[in-house]
Amino acid sequence: MLKKGVSLFLALAVVFCIIPVEIMASEILTRDELSGAEKTPKLQITEATTATEGTAVTKELLSAGEFSDIYQNGDKEGAASTSAAIIITTAEELASIESGKSYVLGNDIDLSTYNNGVWLPLSCSDVYLDGQGFQIKNLAIPAELNMDYAGLFGNIKGTCIIQNLNIVLSDKAISGQYMAGGIAASFSGEWCQFINCSVVGAINAQRSSSGDCYVGGIIGTISADNYTTITNCQSNVSLNAQNNAGVSYGQTSSSTAAGLCASIGSNNVIISDNCSYGRIAAKGVDNVCTGGLVGTISCQNTEIWNNFTESDIVVRRCISDFSNYSGGLCGNIIADNVNFNNNNSSSNISLDYNLDMSCGGLIGTLSLKSDLDINIEKCSFDGNISVLVLDSNITYCGGIIGSVEKAFSSDTESTVAIYMIACEMNGSINTIDGAVGGLIAAINRKNVDINVENCSFAGQLSLTSYYGGSIGGFIGEAWMYGNC
Repeated sequence: MLKKGVSLFLALAVVFCIIPVEIMASEILTRDELSGAEKTPKLQITEATTATEGTAVTKELLSAGEFSDIYQNGDKEGAASTSAAIIITTAEELASIESGKSYVLGNDIDLSTYNNGVWLPLSCSDVYLDGQGFQIKNLAIPAELNMDYAGLFGNIKGTCIIQNLNIVLSDKAISGQYMAGGIAASFSGEWCQFINCSVVGAINAQRSSSGDCYVGGIIGTISADNYTTITNCQSNVSLNAQNNAGVSYGQTSSSTAAGLCASIGSNNVIISDNCSYGRIAAKGVDNVCTGGLVGTISCQNTEIWNNFTESDIVVRRCISDFSNYSGGLCGNIIADNVNFNNNNSSSNISLDYNLDMSCGGLIGTLSLKSDLDINIEKCSFDGNISVLVLDSNITYCGGIIGSVEKAFSSDTESTVAIYMIACEMNGSINTIDGAVGGLIAAINRKNVDINVENCSFAGQLSLTSYYGGSIGGFIGEAWMYGNC
């Protein structure tokens, strides 16, 4: 059923949760101390062995470059097979991973007794790791360590392939200050791929000084010159990004949290066949961004398809004049070209705010840079968005997209065509002031052609107005659109 409407929607604020971290009384060794301590020798292999039978095979181990070449040419199983990589079977061997080598897990690894149950993040370049479906269990990084980069890996550089890896965190959680993630705190380099991985547990990133903090279920942040792929991954996590830098204007402190990755900057991004569950909470002084899968994506070409989220997303802000974003899948997408197909969110987003905010059932804000077509097809939202507190600021709440904006103030705003095909809004939105739309709350960019085909709205929209607002079945407010 095809309907069209115009409405304005305002809303985004969130409730915030702190996850306590138990203080470790036992002695914690540094990585240097660990390297000098008596421990099981790292597995030295000149001829690789199979993980199942322990029998030697004649094929030589591949170098990191050979591993990468095989993987890039499509032989993923061959690249990460036990005949092409060093087998890891103990915590000591896991802690001895080196840059530029390929590894596989040979069994589950329990970290509860390693270094008194405290993991020190690895720092590597060119990481190639196949978990073969095994688990790394009881991974914990206490807040008392004051780690800037907290995760199984801290900062990965160069290139990265991590696949078939399952991580179950200790009840003591992962806690960092700047960036935190279940598999890695951050990646920076040429390209990275995370395939068929999962993380279960609690992850925190908290700062007490001016600066940003990022927390993601799989990885905190990605900065890739070439491309980024996250596919067939799952997180069931409790995330908390909190900045306690103060409540005075002029401080720089943002908080970003998302089920898979808090922030991605890459020329090309593919995010497909992923799902996220749990609780995602963020609090900050300046910008706050949350997403069921990704907080912020900034790239040229973005492919997002076949993803699902069912999370409780909670946002709280102290004071700020800056924009803030929250979405059931993505908080903010800044891109030239976007294909967003067959995505669904049943997430519940609650905002306890006194700030400007864009909130969408799937995308908080879509920021467009060029004159390319944007395709949003067969996507749906059947969760809930609720704004609990608002103080005379502007909030946009849309069933699919909160607001459409220009990417940067200097953009020429050339014509952009948005095609919304067979999208459904079956959820509910309850907000205070601003603009509300069944599909899009507000279009704040010039020269936007909106093409709506076979879309339906069967949800509920509620707007309580103290300072003014508008509401529409499909579009809440369209001040600057070209054609609709």
